[in-house]
Amino acid sequence: MTDKKECFVICPIGSEESDTRENSDKFIEHIVEEAVDEFGYETIRADKITNSGSITSQVIQRVVDSDLVIADLSEHNANVFYELAVRHATGKPYIQLIKSSQSIPFDLADFRTIKYGFDVDEAKRASREIQDYIRNIDDGKSKSDNPISRSAQLQSLTTSDDPIQQNIADIMYGLNELNKKVDDLSESSIRNEMSEQINVELAREFNRKLDSVMTHEFEALSTEEKRRAMALLRKQISDDEN
Repeated sequence: MTDKKECFVICPIGSEESDTRENSDKFIEHIVEEAVDEFGYETIRADKITNSGSITSQVIQRVVDSDLVIADLSEHNANVFYELAVRHATGKPYIQLIKSSQSIPFDLADFRTIKYGFDVDEAKRASREIQDYIRNIDDGKSKSDNPISRSAQLQSLTTSDDPIQQNIADIMYGLNELNKKVDDLSESSIRNEMSEQINVELAREFNRKLDSVMTHEFEALSTEEKRRAMALLRKQISDDEN
């Protein structure tokens, strides 16, 4: 029996000797293990589980029970997204990374994602960022913010008796509708042609729409209600950053 904590790595694995497997091995050895070892974590990947029984059930159990989950979003792998969603549902700590040459899927773009590469400086920077995350988790300064927790929070705001919280829920609903419209664009036939610059332009347009939604909702508020709403929004932004 070991006293080590468990860090389960969700990532594309691929077949032996494939480029995907080589990337996964390097990712774990040069970035993840370099970061987590000093915090007492033992790193494990799905193909390294040696227990008998259903591998799928064991993977899900690790996703749910591990002290920390690190997810590599590179290659936009369907299994990775599925397992990451399961982790989101638990509300437990997770850290997501992606190759610096690849784009972050729009639905996860709001959530901090560490970019990595295997250049010495890039790998060290990514490891340091993982360590910063872990320190915040250990210090209780980091909460598990994800699409599921935000949806639950939105539901709580919607059913609140406080009209200010209901107005904030309306704003968030408006943002979700904008999110869907931009996501539809990213799923269109031009998706593969979209550059980082186009993504930046979409983000700017998204922020312009946000300003419009907020202005519309705030027009219905009194001066005191606006103060309270802004205080709540500032608190939410502060919580998200932590």
